[in-house]
Amino acid sequence: MVGINPPDGNSRPGECGFRLVCQASPQSIMDLVFHEETSDKIYAGIVLGDLESQSLLNQIEEYVNEGYVRFKIKIKPEDSYAKFKQIQAKYPDLMLLADANNSFTGDLSFSRRYFAKDVIQSEITVQHGLIIVPKGPGLGVEIDEAALKYLTIDRTIIDGGT
Repeated sequence: MVGINPPDGNSRPGECGFRLVCQASPQSIMDLVFHEETSDKIYAGIVLGDLESQSLLNQIEEYVNEGYVRFKIKIKPEDSYAKFKQIQAKYPDLMLLADANNSFTGDLSFSRRYFAKDVIQSEITVQHGLIIVPKGPGLGVEIDEAALKYLTIDRTIIDGGT
């Protein structure tokens, strides 16, 4: 698809080709990509900024009263876990998504700066101002399954239909 400019000026070249394929197809994008029918109705979602806990709960309550069940919450390392626990306790059936943007990755620090217990083995450490980059496949770390299980608030398994 060389020479095709993205319609909005912001898309990457691969997205432009994908858009053209989708627009030219008589199928919905869900059928084309995921081989699923497009639903007649979907849940609307709300994005809420990084607010003080009580303000956040108040805003969620307003939207829940309007029928919303999906929320994307902007978070930062200092209080995200506590906020999500509060939301989960008050509204256990909401669909929640944490959006950290760059708040967890804005700096490169040791694991203990943000987490009492990290979900990776071995934890990232800093020695004399340097991070020793983990070796191994992928990111070079392994998931600490026990820590992940302990820190998990909710777990949903989505059946891929196979």
